[in-house]
Amino acid sequence: MSGKADHQFQCLQAQKMREDCTPASCNALHGETQRAGDAVRSLLLALEGQGLDTAAILAAAHAEIVLAIAITYGGEVAAERCLAMAEKIAAIPSAHEASRAGHA
Repeated sequence: MSGKADHQFQCLQAQKMREDCTPASCNALHGETQRAGDAVRSLLLALEGQGLDTAAILAAAHAEIVLAIAITYGGEVAAERCLAMAEKIAAIPSAHEASRAGHA
């Protein structure tokens, strides 16, 4: 996805495809996205605090979010976004791998 298309998708997420995306509306979008991210992180920590397994929480959250994207924007957009993110994160080591590398 091009930079412009990626930007449009971000605006689409919060504004349901408003054609009049402006710098001010995008700044508001990024603030809203930050607040949503903070809320999701808090929820994940709360679920771990309730004793749920981290892997189970992440798997369920991932599945629900990808499904919501597919239902809202279509399967093609969901797949495209997943593939784009996969390319960005493929080289990130797990916390376990990173800690082992630091002690090697």
